[in-house]
Amino acid sequence: MLKHECTVMVIEDSQDLQTLLARVLRDDGYAVECASGGREALTKLNGQMPSLPHVIMLDLMMSDMDGYQFRAAQVQDPRLSQIPVIIMTADGNIRGKSDSLKANAYLKKPFAGIEDILQTVARFC
Repeated sequence: MLKHECTVMVIEDSQDLQTLLARVLRDDGYAVECASGGREALTKLNGQMPSLPHVIMLDLMMSDMDGYQFRAAQVQDPRLSQIPVIIMTADGNIRGKSDSLKANAYLKKPFAGIEDILQTVARFC
């Protein structure tokens, strides 16, 4: 049962991590939509989803369309540009990358814990 009126899109190419994030978020009452890369996410955002998500969790390093390319396309689309983005990366310069992408928040991989993920998402829902 959903306890939040909030949908989270998880864009992550690691199937294991995508499944884990979706489970954590669903267990906490969020609706979750997943995509394995930027292209798939844009396809879903542009017609395959009944409504737009309230927040996007975005991996930066993906093979088909990375987080940088996805973010560039997102900010160019007036329908999508206002959706908050949480950057996820193992890169040591996550704050700089988050700032350069004008992301709303970031999570460093490996994650500090489930509460860190849930608290970050809750800021936008």
